[in-house]
Amino acid sequence: MKTHCCFCGQQCGIQLKVRENRVIGFEPWEEFPFNRGMLCPKGVKRYMQGNHPDRLLSPLMRSEKGFRPATWDEALDFTAGRIREIQEKHGKDAIAIYGGASLSTEKSYLMGKLARVALGTRHIDYNGRLCMVSAGTPYGVNQAHPNAYKDILRCIVQNRDNLGYAWRILRDGCCDGCSLGTSGLHDWTMKGVHLCNVRLELLRLNTMPDVDYHLLEDVRTLQDKSEKELRQLGRLSVPMIRRRGDTGFQRISWDEMTGFLAEELHRIDPKRLAWYMTSRGLTNEAYYAHQKVARFIGTNHVDTSARICHAPSTAGLSATVGCAATTCSYYDWVGADLVVLVGTNLANNQPVATKYLHYAKKAGTKVFMVNPYFEPGLERYWVRSGE
Repeated sequence: MKTHCCFCGQQCGIQLKVRENRVIGFEPWEEFPFNRGMLCPKGVKRYMQGNHPDRLLSPLMRSEKGFRPATWDEALDFTAGRIREIQEKHGKDAIAIYGGASLSTEKSYLMGKLARVALGTRHIDYNGRLCMVSAGTPYGVNQAHPNAYKDILRCIVQNRDNLGYAWRILRDGCCDGCSLGTSGLHDWTMKGVHLCNVRLELLRLNTMPDVDYHLLEDVRTLQDKSEKELRQLGRLSVPMIRRRGDTGFQRISWDEMTGFLAEELHRIDPKRLAWYMTSRGLTNEAYYAHQKVARFIGTNHVDTSARICHAPSTAGLSATVGCAATTCSYYDWVGADLVVLVGTNLANNQPVATKYLHYAKKAGTKVFMVNPYFEPGLERYWVRSGE
């Protein structure tokens, strides 16, 4: 059965082998134009989750001895009762709704209705926003940065004590902003230079000096510092540990650190372990090594922030248009008569897509935007890596 890998937003083509309504394997889909039959280690294993014996198929309720099986009626009655008790005691807004990564657009709509109409709470969120909002933060809300020479100058000033290493990271290193830019300023993603504001904003994380670890020995002295101020303290270059009851972290040797981790990993049941990886600065090779280590230890709980970020679009596209991936390539924009953008904050969150839009406009393509939120970046935007 020809379908799409549902791991991330790239949506590579894949052919699943099905027997008696169970997926038993896969074959490359070499005709699919995006990946030409190639899959990453995550996509290769993705199909195994559907029939995995550890998959939860019925409600469980927590007791003093752990979790016990429960009926749907029992679980729903308990949940409804607790929600009613909490709201009667603390008010409607004491309840928050948080959507997961596997919800389609229709289900997300119903979650919103459940929160605002049925429960009467204004607290509703989902992990896609938490993931993608970081990409738009450097630009700020309702702000555009055309001809952003000030941003480039600030990046140079921030990294002035280690400019040689900063240039080496940009020229040869992996982009810390997303999974693209795996080989410096040039890669297979697009022609020309690959560089966005997010990458410049994150560059200092690699070039800053070591933090004075003595500052972490009593964290009470750091309570009044902002997140930005804490990051500016420097990079942690030595292992530290905080034990129960301590006011802060104490430095330990590398041997002590590896010994402690090995002891804990040996003590804990592998089914209670989980491996979680961020998308920042990790290449496919690093992902592959991480999942190998996790399975060597004996756990199959491996996840990444990229899946949590992109799975909502996978489910939404599949439910609405019948295809879990885009039906065209970025290259199809260039030279098209018209590109219509509906409800997107492209200039803030997708610098790669914005560059292709830049190429399309240069080729004479007209761009039409349908969005109740006016995004200045789409009206006046400077692609710093463009010609």
